[in-house]
Amino acid sequence: MKHYFILAACIGSLLMSACSTPAGPNEYGGTLIGAGGGALAGGLIGSAFGGSSGALVGAGLGAVAGGFAGKAIGANKDQEARPRYVRG
Repeated sequence: MKHYFILAACIGSLLMSACSTPAGPNEYGGTLIGAGGGALAGGLIGSAFGGSSGALVGAGLGAVAGGFAGKAIGANKDQEARPRYVRG
C-alpha cells in the first residue's frame, strides 16, 4: 500500500508540474518522453539495488527527473522554432 502512495504522489507531482505554464508541442512531447524514459531507466537501476521497492522508488524519481529534463529540452526547441521579428 505504501508503494502505491509513493507512486501516486510522483505521478501527481509530474502532472502538476506539466500544467504550470503554457507550453509548445516540443515541450509537451519532451516531458512525456523524458518521464517515460526516466521511469524505465530508474526502475531498472532501482531494481538492481533494492528489488521491487527500489524499482518503484527509482521509477518515481526517474520519471520526475526525466520529465523535468525533457520539459527543459522541449522548451528550448520551442524557443528556437518561434519566428524572430527584426526591426527594420
